[in-house]
Parts: sequence; C-alpha cells; structure tokens
Amino acid sequence: MEKINMPAGIYYIGDPCIIIKGNPGYQWIEKLWALFYELNHKAAFLEIDGVKIFIGLTYGGDGVYDGITVDTGTICVIGVDNLQNDERFNFGNLNIRGAKFITSDKTFTVSYQEGDFLIGDFFTIITKF
Repeated sequence: MEKINMPAGIYYIGDPCIIIKGNPGYQWIEKLWALFYELNHKAAFLEIDGVKIFIGLTYGGDGVYDGITVDTGTICVIGVDNLQNDERFNFGNLNIRGAKFITSDKTFTVSYQEGDFLIGDFFTIITKF
C-alpha cells in the first residue's frame, strides 16, 4: 500500500489529462508520463517542474469510477492553491465534470492499494471490481 500525507489546501482529484492546457500543459504532462512510466510503479508521489502530484494506475484502465472519468488509466491528486493562475493548467473554477475537488483544513492521507484510492476521510475511489 502506498500512502502520502498531503497538507491542508484545495485539491483536484481526477485524470491529469483533463486539467492541462496549451503547449506548456502538454510539455508538463509529457514529463509526468516519462517519469511515472520510467519508475514502473503502480503509484507514486512526484514533483514535475515544481508541481507535486500523487498519481496511481486504475485497476480497470479507462472508465468512470465513483464519478471520476479516466482516459489515461490514471487518477491523480494535485494541490491547486498555487496553480490556479498557472498557464499549464485549467481547473475550471474548481468545477470540472468527471473530476472532484476537495478542500481540507488539515493534513490528510491519500492511500493507494491495487487500483483503489482512499482520499482522507473524504471518499474512496474503487477501480478494482
């Protein structure tokens, strides 16, 4: 089981491809894929060009899992507090169909096991069925 503590803040939970925009976003996500697949882990906490991200593979690949739409076989948890005006990302005013946003006033834990994600006390995303 992978676990990571995330500090208080606003977070995007969903497929990372949904939030990128323009050429800067495309370049960022290409670096993400290169590093994530080079590591050959099912889940990892990474920092790509100053952006911290927890990313994990779904068990069932692409699909819709507990309201999260997945097109890349992955789900990520990414803090948006310092990225809302970043040219690489579009967080859709914190309202994106097929994704979720949470606000935590305290540290919380993200856990990953065999494609399932436990997002603090907020919710669980089950991709293994």
